[in-house]
Amino acid sequence: MCTVRVTTESKTDGCYLVIRDDGDGLSPVQCESLTGNVVDNVGPGMNGVMIAHAFSVVKSHQGTMNVRSEEGGGDDFYGKTASAGERSA
Repeated sequence: MCTVRVTTESKTDGCYLVIRDDGDGLSPVQCESLTGNVVDNVGPGMNGVMIAHAFSVVKSHQGTMNVRSEEGGGDDFYGKTASAGERSA
């Protein structure tokens, strides 16, 4: 069983999201595939539906999402949305 921890913080320059899990971790190839359309890259062997939704939410708020992972060592996903003043209509 995998434990997932989610933390958020609102600052003047945007909102920050951190998702950490203690699962099997992603390979470098899987991490690289997350830079595209994340929902399309979730498949057999990747239990990343939650991550796909997180990427979609952050992207819809004109933000960025990064991943740090090590096979066998879990994953850390870091998201930051644009501040209200930086978002385009």
